[in-house]
Amino acid sequence: MNVAQRIAQLRTVMASRGIDAYLIEGTDSHASEYPPARWEGRKWISGFTGSAGWFALTSRHSALWVDGRYHLQAEQETGDSEIELQKVALPGPNEIIPWLVSRLEPESVVGCNRREITHAQWELYASRLEDAGLQAVLTNDLLDKVW
Repeated sequence: MNVAQRIAQLRTVMASRGIDAYLIEGTDSHASEYPPARWEGRKWISGFTGSAGWFALTSRHSALWVDGRYHLQAEQETGDSEIELQKVALPGPNEIIPWLVSRLEPESVVGCNRREITHAQWELYASRLEDAGLQAVLTNDLLDKVW
C-alpha cells in the first residue's frame, strides 16, 4: 500500500467517526523520540522516516511539519505525494492551528490519538483549537483500522 492509499483509507475512517482532521505525532505515550515500531504512525502514513515532526490530515489536505534537521530528508521522502511540507523551527500549535483553521469550517472536529500525546501537550492544542472555533477530541488510534 502506498502513501496515497494509506491517506485515502484513513480519510474513510475519519469520516466514519465524524473526525474532520486528525493529528499524528508518531510517538508513544511516553513521548519517546525513538518509539517502538508500533508507534511510528507518522512514518507509516507519510513515508517520512525522521524522528521528529507532526502530520495533519483533513478530508482534502495533508501536511507534515518538520524542523531544520529534516527539511531535505522530508522533501525527498514526501516529494511525490500530496503532503504539504511545512518547514519550521519547532513544530507546535503556533504552526499547526493556523493551518487547520485555514482549511476547516468552524466547529470542525480535530482528533488525536489519546495514547500518542502527553496530557500537557493536548491541553495546549485543545485550548488553541477551541479558541479558533474548532472542536478538539481525543480518540482511539484511528490508524489501527488501516495499518
